Amino acid sequence: MCRAFFAPDFFSTVYDIFLYETTPLRVAILRNDIPTDGHADYPQLFKELLASQESVDFQVFDARQDEFPTCPSDFDGFIITGSRHAVYERDQPWIDHLLERIRSLYKARIPIVGVCFGHQAVAKALGGEVAKNEAGWEVGVVHVTVDPTAAELVPRLKANPSFDVVSIHQDHVLRMPAGFVSLGSTSISSVQGMLDVLGRVLTFQGHPEVPKGCLAHVLQHDGSSTIPQTTRVKALHSLNSTVSTDLLTSLTLACFHRDLLA
Repeated sequence: MCRAFFAPDFFSTVYDIFLYETTPLRVAILRNDIPTDGHADYPQLFKELLASQESVDFQVFDARQDEFPTCPSDFDGFIITGSRHAVYERDQPWIDHLLERIRSLYKARIPIVGVCFGHQAVAKALGGEVAKNEAGWEVGVVHVTVDPTAAELVPRLKANPSFDVVSIHQDHVLRMPAGFVSLGSTSISSVQGMLDVLGRVLTFQGHPEVPKGCLAHVLQHDGSSTIPQTTRVKALHSLNSTVSTDLLTSLTLACFHRDLLA
């Protein structure tokens, strides 16, 4: 039998506190790609990221093979990973299936964290708009200025008016779904993540899970990419910056604990 999520009342709050203090988080990872360069897979990177702060039980589902849990409510939350694909590709039927599943998770109020492609998939699934960025690639460690509205909603962001994250993308969110606010912005892209006003959905355009060394390897060895050489050089130089791993990890875990707005 699937676990039921109670309505948001006193009893559900007591239940959540008891549950989260006695059992590890259970997180489902919807994997949307597998690297071909021999580097760590997205699920492994997320496991290492979250395990740095908390014990978490993971189960991986390959979205490209239409894998999905029978009982989504058995999980405390879902991670939608990155991908080399674009959410608007019409020759990839699995993407439409993924978008439908995101809508079902959102309707069931199950926490969702989307990263890069996952961020864009959440936006498109829930009524937003995604397109190729006319400003070009955004690659390297990027400095994100937190949106004032997001800072008012999330105490952790109010205490940290900016953050730095590894990023590699050309597509971006042009328009957010209704009921969402931007996490922050850069000069290249104004929606560097999203937060729904209930605190059950959190997305990042960047990759909190990706170590700087992984990006350096891609920039130095992936000759098939369309990233201009000048952008590569600038991105490699940016890797001297420190990333906000602890902050972004704590935000992710808070979303799964349903206390992101606390």
